[in-house]
Amino acid sequence: MKIGHNAALKPCYWFWEKIRTGFRNCYKGFYGINSAQCIQCTPCETLCTHRCVFCWRDMEKGTKLETEVWDEPRELVEAFIKNQKDIVKGLNIENYLKNVDIAEEVYSKLLQKRKIKVAELGLSKKKVEQVLKFLPVVRENDELILVEEITPQEFENFRKMIKKEYENALHPKHAAISLSGEPMMYPYMSELLEEFHKKGFTTFIVTNGTLPENIESLDVLPKQLYVTLPAPNKEIYEKVCRPLIKDGWERLMRTLELLDSLNTRTVIRITAVKHLNMCNPDQYRKLVERANPWFLEVKGFTLEAYASRIGIRLGENIDPRELVPTHEDILMFSKEISENFSLFGKIGENKESRFVLMEVDPKGPVKIGE
Repeated sequence: MKIGHNAALKPCYWFWEKIRTGFRNCYKGFYGINSAQCIQCTPCETLCTHRCVFCWRDMEKGTKLETEVWDEPRELVEAFIKNQKDIVKGLNIENYLKNVDIAEEVYSKLLQKRKIKVAELGLSKKKVEQVLKFLPVVRENDELILVEEITPQEFENFRKMIKKEYENALHPKHAAISLSGEPMMYPYMSELLEEFHKKGFTTFIVTNGTLPENIESLDVLPKQLYVTLPAPNKEIYEKVCRPLIKDGWERLMRTLELLDSLNTRTVIRITAVKHLNMCNPDQYRKLVERANPWFLEVKGFTLEAYASRIGIRLGENIDPRELVPTHEDILMFSKEISENFSLFGKIGENKESRFVLMEVDPKGPVKIGE
């Protein structure tokens, strides 16, 4: 959803999942963030200093606006919150509650047979996927197999959780400034953060690290600053990021050097692409140790939207699915970087997001606000 001149808002997959199910949360749950209360937004939708081959957006437009008009911070925050709430108010949670009713009916059939063919359910493929999230089953080809029993009260708890998360979503508390573009190109970031903080929000910024001077000049810091580390060295960086500025790698290195001095929580995120930047773990390790962030994330590349053009962007005839790492790939690569977790302690992992979180130099609790 476009907002103002160059801002945008888009509820993410996990926002919807938390409201649909009441319990499924994204990996930010490790940091204490409720997906139903998270606004995914950007003040700088179309501008970036990179054209990363794995980016899910079409970021070929460059680093300058056609007209130098920026949205005012207070108006942006008000618009982000209002539009998010409007989206929630437009939902019909009765449809989500109905999924629980259907799940309970399917469960009754499974109690009798222990095994059911999916075709017997008479449901669409999409509806089957939604219903199975509430059931303790495994799926083998075209059959569902019950693996444990649950009580009627548990289905009632699902309904209560869905209603609760719908109410929570009407009161957003977190801003993930990460939707698209390079947010640190927005000239009023301190003011934007301040407006969010005045309203009791926690804030994350995800930056590509090519604007260290803008980070250094912030009067107000986000509650957590993510820096994407897309490569272990300059050669791979040039191939992966296709930078629109000549000294992108050097600027990223300056940002890494800044991290330890910032009075906020810091995270280095490696967006891992199989056969491309999942290599040289020792070089990644040295860069992480040099930056000394609070945390290190290794997260698998997601084949979504324009990211499906990764082969074209690389100029190679390759099936993009071959570049998507499994969770096992991510776990193994994380172990290699942290020398089997002896250097950076593993906090947790999220198999569905293909994500591993590690402590590097934690200076406080993992969860924001504790």
